[in-house]
Amino acid sequence: MPLIVIPDNEDFCKLSKEVASNNGFHSQLLRLETFNRVIEYLSKIENRNIPQEIRKSLEEALRSLIINICGGIYVEFLIQKSVAKGKISGSLTWILASPADKSGQSMYVGLDISTKRAVAGAAFILLDPYGQLINARIIQLKSEVLKYQDYYDILRYMVSKAREQKLKRIVILRDGIPRTPLELKDCSKAYDKVTKELGYKVTLDYIAIIKNTNVRVFAGNKRTKTNPIQGTYIYLYKLKHLSYYIHEILVVASKPEESEEEKGGTARPVILRIYELGKTYSMDEAKKIAEEYLALTRLNYWNLRTGASRLALPVGMADKLSYMLSMRIPIRVR
Repeated sequence: MPLIVIPDNEDFCKLSKEVASNNGFHSQLLRLETFNRVIEYLSKIENRNIPQEIRKSLEEALRSLIINICGGIYVEFLIQKSVAKGKISGSLTWILASPADKSGQSMYVGLDISTKRAVAGAAFILLDPYGQLINARIIQLKSEVLKYQDYYDILRYMVSKAREQKLKRIVILRDGIPRTPLELKDCSKAYDKVTKELGYKVTLDYIAIIKNTNVRVFAGNKRTKTNPIQGTYIYLYKLKHLSYYIHEILVVASKPEESEEEKGGTARPVILRIYELGKTYSMDEAKKIAEEYLALTRLNYWNLRTGASRLALPVGMADKLSYMLSMRIPIRVR
């Protein structure tokens, strides 16, 4: 598996992934900026005149950087190994010790729609309650809006997989919010038709993940302020969006942002927007979904330092695949 050092340029990224995919192998990209940072840290560490405290901070930053680079290479190698064996499903490295939903009855589906250069693509990543990959599906779109037939096709596949694994609940975790009320209506309509046709009843939860937010969260009192503990969540309110009632929950899934040499970053939360599609939620039920989401954020195989991410694993994986699809990079899924 090749390790490719590229400048921070979208065209280089597209070309590298295209060449790798067309030849049937995975690749790990390392940005030139990251490579230069490694050299910069090494150069500073070798300077005997810097204070010991700064040297330790630089060594820790360098260690974290190298660990994550190696982690990324290792994960891509495991993916390539799975493809070569023809067995893409299952776990890559670690899985959850207990199911995210506490009952082992849920399928978590990451959904992301990406548009680049007038090409739209949607990726769906299906995980079991422990965070193991069930499978993935990708579809080409004419716009950023999912239509009835799109939902029908993918929901039929989801429900079929749920029936195979005896799962009773499907949780769609969508990166970003739906564009129109019709999109949500089409999803509900397709779900009703599919469950009736297949004769298998599963419940459906539809949650939008709002990651681009300027909200910052602090803990403390009148005298002091500090960052909240990783894993904090706050129920915000119930309101209407696109003619549907929603519940919004603010979730702090990762540690505060900070540079490698300076401390004092602030926590960047995500907002979970839970849509009431044919069912209602109590505040406690909405909070339970936040806890499930937090469990799935602990599966960041590409970050060996903390193992955590702002985005739950199915959302993060769907984001990567939909981007590649919109860039017309060949993707191999079963």
